[in-house]
Amino acid sequence: MAASGVPEHVAAPDASTFGGDPVSWRDILQMLPAESKRYKDATLAELNGLKRKCISVLPRSAIPKGEKLYNASVLWTTKFINGVYDKTKCRSCFAGHTFDKSHTDCYAPVAKFISVLIILCLSAMHGWHLTGLDFEMAYLNAELDVPCYMRAPTCMKEYDADGNELYWKCKSCMYGHPASGALWANLLAKRLRDHGFKQLLTDQCVFTIWKDDWTFTIVAVNVDDCILASNSQAYGDQVRAELLQMFPGKDLGRLDAFCGMQIHHSKTGLRVSLLHYLTKFFSLFNIQPLQPRAGTIPNPLSSRPLKADCPPEILPDIKSKYLKLTGMLIWVYTHCRLDLAFPIHAITRVMHNPCQQHLDILIHLCRYVCSTKTWDLCYHYVDHLATAPLRSVDFVFYAFCDSSWADDPDAMCSTGGYFLFLQRGQGAISSKSFVGKNPALSSTEAEYVCAAEGCKESLWVQQFLQELAIF
Repeated sequence: MAASGVPEHVAAPDASTFGGDPVSWRDILQMLPAESKRYKDATLAELNGLKRKCISVLPRSAIPKGEKLYNASVLWTTKFINGVYDKTKCRSCFAGHTFDKSHTDCYAPVAKFISVLIILCLSAMHGWHLTGLDFEMAYLNAELDVPCYMRAPTCMKEYDADGNELYWKCKSCMYGHPASGALWANLLAKRLRDHGFKQLLTDQCVFTIWKDDWTFTIVAVNVDDCILASNSQAYGDQVRAELLQMFPGKDLGRLDAFCGMQIHHSKTGLRVSLLHYLTKFFSLFNIQPLQPRAGTIPNPLSSRPLKADCPPEILPDIKSKYLKLTGMLIWVYTHCRLDLAFPIHAITRVMHNPCQQHLDILIHLCRYVCSTKTWDLCYHYVDHLATAPLRSVDFVFYAFCDSSWADDPDAMCSTGGYFLFLQRGQGAISSKSFVGKNPALSSTEAEYVCAAEGCKESLWVQQFLQELAIF
């Protein structure tokens, strides 16, 4: 066996294209034995994990009368980190679409991405230690508020001595159950608070813990993935070990990837990149880079998409491709390419009913992003901040806003936008472009509306920084 867990005579899974994993147990059984082994091993590991944490096996007669039996499905995925094979995962999922739960029961928070970018920027500026961890089978740690009874999926069915099928009683949360995300988030937050962490009011998925007045660790939680930023490597390692004692997981060491982003470390700071993801995506859709004249940068938008050009009836093929490309670009914008705020806003205004002209504009934008896919979000080390004692610096961050009066031909409203930076010369932490809800009576009014939106975001950032208590 190779160190990765893939047989030596079988090529490691290829990350060059999306997909490739089986969709049913029959697909796995039809594979060559050497190829199917990693999927069968992942399935067995998932079943053992469910029995250990989540389910008990019982006959049909032990299920109370009137209880509904839910179905389960199984998904297999091959996980890559920055294009390198990590592991094969199997997930048994609850048929959540048949379960009756309210939004309040199901809502589960994740860290705001502006919080993640602020933590990355502060870490680069101060030279903090950035690490990560991944909780394994996270949802299975939380108990369900109401027990559920399920039929096991085909690949996990078991029978008693008489050949009667056995069923599952689900005691703990399971992937696919509508309440699992909320129950896991509540359990994790409670455990962290009981351990001495402070939960921020501005972002309830960001926590801080202090060893003394000068040593701290910040934890940002995205479901089962965590970022840890600490001004002490020893204390950061200690906190990471304590978290892994709370719940089993994998210590990722230095943070090199998070939510699809690649994070490159150097003595001068951090670079956040989406090069690997963008290369795969543009290859999948056969998007070619623009070829601008030498010494020039192409315009992201070939023209402005207008609602007036929307067709009278929806064109399914065009809309399907438009939504796929738009969804990808929104993800790219929110995670790294904050410079795309205006073009992303423009293309999303017609995504309900795009025409061929709108699709051409969108493909031009994709080609622009393809030609600039090596552009990274950079945060730089600042010597005087890294060497200054905590709370000794009068810290100032910057917000810039602008508006264009009545430039929207659909409603004669004004387009505005803003960018926020923690310091001059640093990469942005937030950006937004929007069209005002009502027409502005003057360019001055349009500027004030835009400034007010920027102030709202700035006040949130100010409160976030105040809660961190490092300045």
